[in-house]
Amino acid sequence: GPLAGISALAACTMLGEPEAPVCAMHAARWAVYRDEHGAGDAPFREPGVIEVEVWAYDPALLGTGDRVDPLSLYLSLRDDPDERVEMALEEMMEEVEW
Repeated sequence: GPLAGISALAACTMLGEPEAPVCAMHAARWAVYRDEHGAGDAPFREPGVIEVEVWAYDPALLGTGDRVDPLSLYLSLRDDPDERVEMALEEMMEEVEW
C-alpha cells in the first residue's frame, strides 16, 4: 500500500523517517495479504518490520503517487502529541492546493 503515517509525512516535509516504515491498506486487501503471507502483529520492533494501517477505504484511490492523500494523512495524525509531527502537519497543509 501507499506510504502513510509518519512515513508519508516525512516524505513531504523535513520530519525524520520513522524506525519502521508505515503503509496503509484497505481492510479487505489486508485480510487477503495477511492470510496469504502469514502476516500479523509483531510483539516488538524487529529489523524489516513494516507497520500497516488498516483503513476502511482504499487509500490508493485518493493517494498522490506513492503516499496517501494529504487530508487523510492530516486526519490520521492530528491527535499525535509530538510537537514535531504537529509542525510537519501544518507545513504539509500549507502546501495543499484546495
